[in-house]
Amino acid sequence: MGRNRIVNGAMQVDQRNNGASVTTSDGSSPYMTDRWRLFTRVGASLSYFRNATEIGGTGSAFFSGVQVVSQKSPAATDQFRLAQSIEGLNVDDLNWGSTSAKTVTLSFWSCHSLTGTHSGSVYNADVSRSFVFEYTQNVATTWEYKTVTIPGCVDGTWLRDTGIGIGVSFDYGTGSTFATSSTNSWLSSTALRSIGSVTLVSTASAVLRITCVQLEQGKATPFERRSYGQELALCQRYFETGGFFLVGASVDIHNVGCQCSFNTTKRAAPSVVQTNIDAQNVSATPKSSDISTSGFLSFRLTTMSTAVRFQYKETWTSSAEL
Repeated sequence: MGRNRIVNGAMQVDQRNNGASVTTSDGSSPYMTDRWRLFTRVGASLSYFRNATEIGGTGSAFFSGVQVVSQKSPAATDQFRLAQSIEGLNVDDLNWGSTSAKTVTLSFWSCHSLTGTHSGSVYNADVSRSFVFEYTQNVATTWEYKTVTIPGCVDGTWLRDTGIGIGVSFDYGTGSTFATSSTNSWLSSTALRSIGSVTLVSTASAVLRITCVQLEQGKATPFERRSYGQELALCQRYFETGGFFLVGASVDIHNVGCQCSFNTTKRAAPSVVQTNIDAQNVSATPKSSDISTSGFLSFRLTTMSTAVRFQYKETWTSSAEL
């Protein structure tokens, strides 16, 4: 996949929301812009957005942002962060968990509304090993380039399969249970932020903006540009949308269906959700079977006893997120 182990680091692909702003207050921690998950908790109302505007200096036309609509003082176990889980197959060559573990560099552009020390973290699948880093937003609402050097972790369990290989997150107010004063070193604990770093979620209208996130072996290099088609295919390994339209005629009871093939082989057999059902002379109850990493069978049962015309239309989403 190239130098950058982060997928959709420039925030170009947004299959779920197509650039629309989404407000969340139920603590569901949804995925937003492709591959990026917004960890939230009940009590805070947050607006997530993906903007397409020219960003001076970054070389990107897109960024993701989180704005605090209704602020909250985080409880000890609350998590407020924007995170991406990197598949183990994409980082296996780093050899983390061994004495030959390789150093990586995390680079990104930030444009937060609150100045001061902000923090984030890198961690393994069960967050039993974590590395908390800090960075400074010097000027409010100004794009600034940041780099963080992370030595390879020589111990712990790091998955090299289709599970979570490495997690990366940017904090905006996680609670004290996950805070540490030990930064820039590997810890045998679930640490996600630094003590004293800026708690954006506690300030109404505060905004976190980020783009051009890159995790690479060795020193920081210019952000790796992949074509939109390449980036979309990388995203579709974890999430994809599709649909179909069927018309025909039938006698008696028959299954009416379509074999739906995915554009990209999924990380694992996905969960499939079928929506926007438009059915005539066909059961509108969605059914699916034979779900695999390459596709699934969508079918409906006709209910006519004489030859009649039927039509069926649906859209679907498939998710194999980490």
